[in-house]
Amino acid sequence: MLDAPRPKPKSSSRPCGSLLVPSDPNEGRNRHRRDPRRRGREEANLFARDLFEMYRRYAERRDWKLEVLSSDASDRDGLNEITSWCEETMPGGA
Repeated sequence: MLDAPRPKPKSSSRPCGSLLVPSDPNEGRNRHRRDPRRRGREEANLFARDLFEMYRRYAERRDWKLEVLSSDASDRDGLNEITSWCEETMPGGA
């Protein structure tokens, strides 16, 4: 036996999922929002610093001459930009 169709509930101006969430008391007000991309940028700066340190140690182990031409440090000890020059020294002074 088939059930009779159920009547549809009254529609609301809010979607169903938002009915479960209480309304925001700050809605319509200005508020501060942090830019989440900033965090990613700082992580990239820290990675750049670590990567440069690996290159520096690599050159150091091979007795290569490494010179930092310019660098720009980030706010949290990372590197925004670094320019360096590496010169391989030949064995025997050649």
